[in-house]
Amino acid sequence: MPDIKPFQPKPGGSIVVPNAVTASAAALLDDTADQVALTNTSATAIAYWRCDNLSQSSDPVTAVTTATGFPILPGTQIRLTVGFGWKKFTVIASAADGNLIVSPGKGN
Repeated sequence: MPDIKPFQPKPGGSIVVPNAVTASAAALLDDTADQVALTNTSATAIAYWRCDNLSQSSDPVTAVTTATGFPILPGTQIRLTVGFGWKKFTVIASAADGNLIVSPGKGN
């Protein structure tokens, strides 16, 4: 039987990204976080998320587009596995409405 470990967000670790129709600057995620909870506070905009695993924290990443990002529907929260190690993410949205709250943590 697998070991069940409820999601534990990193204290004070949430990053708020305003939803916008241009890609956000790449942001570095905690290298020890293997999960993220993504909360889209918009009532109308779909947020699109892209996360790239890196060899080093200084590695560049490709900016997200609405065609290449993972969609987070308005008013929803989803948790994704991002793996251990260095990683950066970018966000874009279908409209400039609300925020995407990125909460790194651990658990399954």
